[in-house]
Amino acid sequence: MRNTRQRAAVLAALHQIDEHPTADQIFREVRKTLPHISLGTVYRTLDLLEQEGMIRVLDFGPRRRRYDIATDHHAHVVCLACGRIVDVPASTPAVPVQSISAVTGFRITGHRTEWYGYCPDCIRSAVSSGS
Repeated sequence: MRNTRQRAAVLAALHQIDEHPTADQIFREVRKTLPHISLGTVYRTLDLLEQEGMIRVLDFGPRRRRYDIATDHHAHVVCLACGRIVDVPASTPAVPVQSISAVTGFRITGHRTEWYGYCPDCIRSAVSSGS
């Protein structure tokens, strides 16, 4: 894969944004250094980076895709109030893959683990507003 200015800028944005950003967030960050880049170019670059295994896509439904620079296998916790996504390091599935395969007959090729709840900021906000 050729290393273009656009690809380098998208990767730099993914490293700079301290969360799992949307394409729009990445676009806004990249425009700080490449003001004439289009949103379409950012989307195409993200697709290419995913195909090359350089990033992971977290798909939470229509218009809720997030991008993860960490490609190692790990789980996430998602805030139900603000949508913040945080990595859960060194997550291990509770049920061994062999057990799932034996019960279902599937050949397991991967899995995704997510927990849902409320982040500390949203909890503080709810407490301070009396909710």
